[in-house]
Amino acid sequence: MDLLIYVALVALAGFVFFLYRASRPESKTSHFEDKAEDFLSGYRSQRGVMFGDDHLPQEVTLMQDFYCRLKERFRHKPQEIAKYAEDWMRYVVNKSSADLKAYLELDDDGSLSTEEERQIRVEEMKECRAIAEEIENRFARTLGTVAQKKLSDLRERQEKEAQELWGDEEATDSG
Repeated sequence: MDLLIYVALVALAGFVFFLYRASRPESKTSHFEDKAEDFLSGYRSQRGVMFGDDHLPQEVTLMQDFYCRLKERFRHKPQEIAKYAEDWMRYVVNKSSADLKAYLELDDDGSLSTEEERQIRVEEMKECRAIAEEIENRFARTLGTVAQKKLSDLRERQEKEAQELWGDEEATDSG
């Protein structure tokens, strides 16, 4: 009987220790970073299939730089880093989802899906873009005016390129 109680207490202590370790900000940060890396790898592959180019878009590379800077800035605040790690993961997920939905929309001549399905895809794409844009803004705002200027300059360049490629109506429509 004493052995059974001892085993139960050891098991309980192990479970409590596991919960403690899993709830630590460092564990969360590592988890989110691993997931972000997985999604980045998938994003590169997705771009390779869709566009024949597996390079990340400029804004993703910029956000990757911003994330590294935020980690360094808050290196003594693990809970803050965990928040930014989660944002980084969500950013990569939403950017890749928005790009995939945009690609499917461009590739769909109406024969692949109904108008209602296309409308849902467009709305989901806009939502993914809005989330990613908010994360971009939050990273830049936290890093300060130099980062905000870099982000603003990049967006202006991309808007200009889109207008040259698609015309005024399409460029402003793409979000």
